[in-house]
Amino acid sequence: MIGLRFEPLRSMNLSRFPAPCRLLLASSVLFAGLGAAPGAEGRSGVVLEGAAAAATRAVPGPRPGIEGIAAPAGGAPLVVSSPLASPLRDRGSLLFWLRTDRAYRSEARAEKFTEKIVEVAGTVTVSFVAERNALTLLAQWEGRREDVFERHIRVILPEFPGPAWHHVAVSWDGPAGRLNAFLDGTPYNLPDGPREPPLAVGTATALTLHLGRFALADVRVEAAPVSDKALREIVGKEAWGALDTLLGVKDYGPAPAERERGRLLYAAPLGSAADTRGWRLEGPGVVEYRDGWMGMKSQRPDGPEGHIVHWCPEEFPARFWAEWEFELLSEQGLCIVFFAARGQGGRDVFDPSLAPRNGVFKQYHSGDIDCYHISYFANTPGSARRVANLRKNAGFYLVANGPVGVAAAKPGEVHRAVLVKDGARLRLAVDGRTIIDHTDDGQRAGPVWAGGKIGFRQMQWTVGRYRNFRVHALAAP
Repeated sequence: MIGLRFEPLRSMNLSRFPAPCRLLLASSVLFAGLGAAPGAEGRSGVVLEGAAAAATRAVPGPRPGIEGIAAPAGGAPLVVSSPLASPLRDRGSLLFWLRTDRAYRSEARAEKFTEKIVEVAGTVTVSFVAERNALTLLAQWEGRREDVFERHIRVILPEFPGPAWHHVAVSWDGPAGRLNAFLDGTPYNLPDGPREPPLAVGTATALTLHLGRFALADVRVEAAPVSDKALREIVGKEAWGALDTLLGVKDYGPAPAERERGRLLYAAPLGSAADTRGWRLEGPGVVEYRDGWMGMKSQRPDGPEGHIVHWCPEEFPARFWAEWEFELLSEQGLCIVFFAARGQGGRDVFDPSLAPRNGVFKQYHSGDIDCYHISYFANTPGSARRVANLRKNAGFYLVANGPVGVAAAKPGEVHRAVLVKDGARLRLAVDGRTIIDHTDDGQRAGPVWAGGKIGFRQMQWTVGRYRNFRVHALAAP
């Protein structure tokens, strides 16, 4: 039996507790190679001895038969450590239940903090990072920064529900280059995503639990990547896929109904330069017209400042229906639509008093423009991303996620996008499915943005073309 050593962050005299004093939390903490606890026939568990029993607090777990452990109410955080039964090299899994103490979300007034949750010494650390513009469940691999930084797994969310139990799993196969994180059973990296090179994962030697804001239960370190079958048994049907919309797996249903579309406000076939008279291109872009399409690409596809934005000059109202067709001519890229865009202080986006812009993303999300933006095609080099983000600017606040409209570009496929802004309610649909449906509460990150301009953004690798851009007023409610 491997015991756990509890290290209170506050001072504690362990000699006050007699050695026989102990508490069994059956199935609350498990390791590879951990034997059955005394008196718990057939059940693995951990014996919390002496000061550990007094220092921790037992809490109801995620399901019957699984009990959680937490820091004492109102007390200082605790650190719980133990060596593994045997070192793990190259391959393995970390699995645990995490109970949030409350709901978290991106918000202008939100508290900023980073809190470690679980560490597998020598291999990986899982932390919760709360920033004002997003929340991140972060899995950081140990090793040289130049080797591991781009391989860290960042599960970026607009909110994290609570108080509630959520299951977290991290698996690794270093020689195969397969690393993944799972939240309530859902993988963050696509199983059929780009093949990554091998990673020299460090040898796992010990486990450390950090008991602060969050409770933990059923913590496991296993000697192989967790299988789908095993993960389903651990997570269970009730919790499986609970955050699929936030993780970009589940869409919001059918596209907005055509009956919502009212009178025509603006139409541009985009087949010739005459159709885009007055449009403004920012960044090192090339715009070409061919076969009834407006093509866009960067002159610097390999440079960090090769991004481009093409603005329609019209001002659109707070309630509108916009639609366009697009075709992706490059396998990799990222497409974004800006809307309800105005310069701060009510200025026009083209107002010369605003700071100059040349396509660099920060100028648009954290500069002197207020707007919303949604990413609807995302296939960036080295990334298995499949999430569409709705962000509110200025401030880059992530307020909603959904599945990307197009995950893989296929030449010859023509896609249709529909963007509907009904005051505070914001929707984007691609090819008949709604990928974002969010209502701005006007408090989380400033007031609801009303009318403004629409712009099309492409990251530097992207080659795309567009046609039949039309904007309608919304029909009367």
